[in-house]
Amino acid sequence: AAAGTLTSCAGHATDVPFAGGTGTLEDPFLICSVVQLGALAADTNYWSHWYAFRLMGDLDLTGFDTSAFPIGNATEPFVGFVDGNGQTISGFALTSGVANGVGLFGNFAGVVRRLGVVDVNVQGSGTFVGGLIGQTFRPGLYTPGFVVDVYTSGSVTGASGVAGLIGLSDIAVANCYTTATVDSGYSGAGLINESTAITVDSFASNDVVAANGGGRAMSISGLAPVGMFFDSSKTCSNCTATLGTAASPTSYFFDPANAPLASWDFTNVWQSHAPSGFPTLR
Repeated sequence: AAAGTLTSCAGHATDVPFAGGTGTLEDPFLICSVVQLGALAADTNYWSHWYAFRLMGDLDLTGFDTSAFPIGNATEPFVGFVDGNGQTISGFALTSGVANGVGLFGNFAGVVRRLGVVDVNVQGSGTFVGGLIGQTFRPGLYTPGFVVDVYTSGSVTGASGVAGLIGLSDIAVANCYTTATVDSGYSGAGLINESTAITVDSFASNDVVAANGGGRAMSISGLAPVGMFFDSSKTCSNCTATLGTAASPTSYFFDPANAPLASWDFTNVWQSHAPSGFPTLR
């Protein structure tokens, strides 16, 4: 496929490994099909060197063989740039016995932006399981990345360190939310189980089971989250951490004039659904 000029997936959805591009930020590899996303998961050569990727349309992975996932492992973490381009990846189902780091991305030290991961069913028997990312690498080992403008839904299950978005995070997170249910055999949380980095303008609205303690939004955070809230109407068994803001009734968070939403960007990033629902990403 021609590089740099593709604006449509028409005629390129079956190209392997990608529909176009050279992998730079200016000319990213273009992903038009589940086969091409699978090619990224299957080939570790694309996981490093800060290759850039862009989704060109919504992808439905229902029934797709995900045995090559997650993208990034402990030996070869994903160090790249993924532009979701406002698209969704739906129906991602994965059952993995990986010891540490299970999700769409397993071990991660890159950038993800503008992506919805919808109706996931992620089940990990190990530690650090997330709907988007299992675990990120600590700063100093790789160039720290970030996650921005991302949401998840579905269900996430694991032995410990389980969360709807990220199991263990050492990178900045901003403008993210999750509605994915969480079930952990040990520690768990709604959005991010454990973080050593900043989390900004994000929220969790999901049921959480944490057998040995957890949090509605986070269990542990090295830096105090900014502008983060959680849905207090959801159940959270054994959750003792209270990071983030709670208010009653839940409809308080429907109104963008109320804190902490009053400081969020409702012009470029968030869409209000007041008076009937939580904000969503544009």
